[in-house]
Amino acid sequence: MLSGPSNCSAPLPVGGPDFKLTLDKKGTITEKGTATVKFCRSLSSAGIGADARVTAEINATLKQFPGIKKVVILTEDGHCFGDESGKDFCLK
Repeated sequence: MLSGPSNCSAPLPVGGPDFKLTLDKKGTITEKGTATVKFCRSLSSAGIGADARVTAEINATLKQFPGIKKVVILTEDGHCFGDESGKDFCLK
């Protein structure tokens, strides 16, 4: 699903990470209990079913931690993953 070079910096010259995880943020807004995952590479989706599975897996993984109640997933350009409306509802 991920392709191309990473647009995120890394401490070692390994090509950069696949994603960045930020705690207590909804995008750029501070929101306690929210984790934001922002992909650092281009995404190619096989469709809404694949997007839903990826979203469910990321949510289930992060919500195992007691301090995380909500998860926001962003594409490399900062838009809501799987939101084809272009209205970025995950950030509202």
